[in-house]
Amino acid sequence: IALQDFKPTAMVWGQLTDPVKVQKVRNLDISGNPQLKTIPLEVHGLVNMKSLNVARCSIQRLHNLEMLSRLTVLRLDRNDLEETTVGALPPSITLLSIRDNHFRSIPPSIFLLERLVFLDLSGNRLDQIDGVESLRALQEFLLDDNNLRELPAAIGDLANLQFLSVKNNQLTAQAVSRDGQSIPVTVFENSSLERLDLAGNPLRQKEIMSFDGVSVFLARRKANKDKLIQGGGMLDNSLFGL
Repeated sequence: IALQDFKPTAMVWGQLTDPVKVQKVRNLDISGNPQLKTIPLEVHGLVNMKSLNVARCSIQRLHNLEMLSRLTVLRLDRNDLEETTVGALPPSITLLSIRDNHFRSIPPSIFLLERLVFLDLSGNRLDQIDGVESLRALQEFLLDDNNLRELPAAIGDLANLQFLSVKNNQLTAQAVSRDGQSIPVTVFENSSLERLDLAGNPLRQKEIMSFDGVSVFLARRKANKDKLIQGGGMLDNSLFGL
């Protein structure tokens, strides 16, 4: 059901309580409705829904969505959420895009998403991302346009992580809260990282190349490129997005 930029009336929401329609709805797009401050209660009853798009609204509080036990895709971009106003999320979620909100830290409920493979937290106010080590299934992690000055060693615990984007942050060569480099060796060596985008940070490529662990990352990246060449795939020839 597509209701984006539609300004649905109470009558429209009421139709979502029809027992037959409730069972049939798999995808719902209510993006672009700035009058929405919370997700309507009628949406909470769509228990078979797999995809929900609530981007470009004015959502200030996200109430408990655990009842949507089949939801795998949730988009909440460009709303007014803070880390303290995000309630429980369905553990079934595999893709979560929640960019351009007002987070200074990652909402705790996100750390319980054990099946999450894609997470976009770009365009917030994050200055730390403590707790990410719980997202063990994560493969793609986007953190562009935040206030990060260093990355935690815990990212190295994300064994499945393949793509990490930290564009337009405040990363420098030296860590701020600890001795050593701003991107720990564990990030390069312990994950499955093949693509790392650092464009727009006050970091020079020469400094990045001097980081411990970079040689392991480069070897892994080369091996992946060789496979792509053999398979006729498209190549990303940029190094660290620079």
